[in-house]
Amino acid sequence: NLFQGEVTLEVQFSAAGQVRVLRVVRGLGHGLDEMASSAAEQIRFKPAQSDGRPVDFTANVEIVFRLT
Repeated sequence: NLFQGEVTLEVQFSAAGQVRVLRVVRGLGHGLDEMASSAAEQIRFKPAQSDGRPVDFTANVEIVFRLT
């Protein structure tokens, strides 16, 4: 089905607690890439730390779309 699958995003989690989608690594099209980006921007997280100080961290995030 076209409307099921995963969108993989490269996302930066900033030291300031913000989420920024850097790029779509693997998309599905049909508006799902944009929906995945919007969902990723809502992620709540505790910033990564290095030597006890918050730092930016970049990771790939998979957003799964599944019809139920």
